[in-house]
Amino acid sequence: MYRFAAAIVVACLSAAAVEAQGSAATAIQRYRAAIAALLQIKPGMVAAEVAATSGVLAPDLSALVGGTGRVVEGTLDRQSGALGLEPASADAVALLGIFALTDRHKDVVDRAAAALRSGGALLVVDVPQENDGKKTVGIEADDVVKLATAAGLKREAESGIVPGHYSIRFRKP
Repeated sequence: MYRFAAAIVVACLSAAAVEAQGSAATAIQRYRAAIAALLQIKPGMVAAEVAATSGVLAPDLSALVGGTGRVVEGTLDRQSGALGLEPASADAVALLGIFALTDRHKDVVDRAAAALRSGGALLVVDVPQENDGKKTVGIEADDVVKLATAAGLKREAESGIVPGHYSIRFRKP
């Protein structure tokens, strides 16, 4: 089951596959565009992405922030939960399929919240928790909400745009 869930994440969010196909009409491109739109990016903003596969949303985010904005690709440190993002440096942060990669869930959410400027949005796209008998992967949406709330964020919206995944947007007051 874990392999199937991981395959869906890669298939749905893989930027490389879309670039190789070059077609804006593909399902993958529609998912990426919809996920990027959930962040409510405007020109001039700074948007950050931390994903299981790097650069998944970068092309879509770049188009939304325009020439006056910036896209930052953070990197998950699996041991500490660090994201490679500076405090108060982003207007929007997207966490894409990373909770299966670390057990430092609280640290990940705390650091993502710290990277947001006041009024900034955090978008979490991940899979519900499951256990294949060897390893537990994913995180329940309710657990993400609890962690984000404890980090001072407010749940703003939810979407099931990517099959088998949840997408939850939080806002930093």
